[in-house]
Amino acid sequence: MRIYAPGYYQALHQGMEVRALNLKVAEDRSAFDELLACADVLLTSQREAALTRLGLSNDALARRF
Repeated sequence: MRIYAPGYYQALHQGMEVRALNLKVAEDRSAFDELLACADVLLTSQREAALTRLGLSNDALARRF
């Protein structure tokens, strides 16, 4: 969306911090875990099976955070 509709993307994300992380890379996963430790909500469009493979299922997150 950032590439195809930059004006809309800019307006939609105004005032937000946007970070792109590859959760299969250890450094990015550590950064994501730090963000989760301070988060109240995690919104994702990932399928449940993908989240489970990444250790981000509801149960796993409830145990860790």
